[in-house]
Amino acid sequence: LKDRYVSLAKNLKDVNEINNINAMVTRGIMLALEGEQDPIAEKKFREILKIIFSYNFSDNDSNRTEK
Repeated sequence: LKDRYVSLAKNLKDVNEINNINAMVTRGIMLALEGEQDPIAEKKFREILKIIFSYNFSDNDSNRTEK
């Protein structure tokens, strides 16, 4: 995945887009941490995880055709 991240970063020419991605990741981590104490935050974090894991990413082992 490292190569894919480097490729993504090279293709993101707009600094604001990179900042938005970083902000989303940071907020996700914060929501997970808040969820330890706040049931509403935990529920929202679980909803986000459900959405993320419902998508079949191309790096998912079940999608790979190479052996």
